[in-house]
Parts: sequence; C-alpha cells; structure tokens
Amino acid sequence: MDGARHHHRGLLAAAGAAWHLMALLASDRAAEDLHTHIDDQVSVAELAAMSRLSGSHFAALFKSRIGYPALQYQTQLRMARARELLDTTDRSIAPVAAATGYPDSFYFARQFKKVHGVTPFGYRGQRKG
Repeated sequence: MDGARHHHRGLLAAAGAAWHLMALLASDRAAEDLHTHIDDQVSVAELAAMSRLSGSHFAALFKSRIGYPALQYQTQLRMARARELLDTTDRSIAPVAAATGYPDSFYFARQFKKVHGVTPFGYRGQRKG
C-alpha cells in the first residue's frame, strides 16, 4: 500500500508540475500576443480565457513571469511603438494613435503624456541623438 500511495503522490506532483509549466508557457504566449497584436483591444479576462486560467491566476502569473501587470505591459508596448512611429514617420497623431490601439487620439495623447511626461507632439519636437 505504501508503494501505491508513493506512486500516486508522484503522479500528482508530476501533474502539478506539468500544469505549472503549461501556465508559464501560456503567460509567455499572452505576452507575445500582446506584442504581435499591439493595436487590438484585449482584456485580462480574454487573455486568461485564451490561457485557460482564471483571471486572478493569469494576472498573478503574468506579473510574476513578465514583471508587469498585463495591461501595464500592453501600455508599455504601445508607447514604445508610438515613439517609434513618431520618430520614423510623418504620420499625424491620430494615425499613430490608431496604429497603437488607441482609436481616440485625445485619450492616446493623455496616456502618452502620463507615461512620457510630454505630449506626442512635444515628443516629436524634441531633439534626439
């Protein structure tokens, strides 16, 4: 009986380890999806559902794995892309906002200023390099 109990515990431990690995891979995939689909509107609940995890478990796992909450990470990705577009194109602010997932250019400008301390127009006017 002890052998069977020990074997059962081993199987439970292996299943738990496999589930944990799958959850880690799901959080990595979610981060990659946020990067790939930067202009899509996505919620933590949707990411959690794609990962087949509860919202709270996904959020905790994502933050521990990536270092930031999912939506904050998404904002950082969007702002990095916005800076790139402002630096390398002549697009006006509204198309830059739309390309980075902000259909409302005024909201985009407020978010940009909140993150960078300067408006997108002000950022574009700064000397770089």
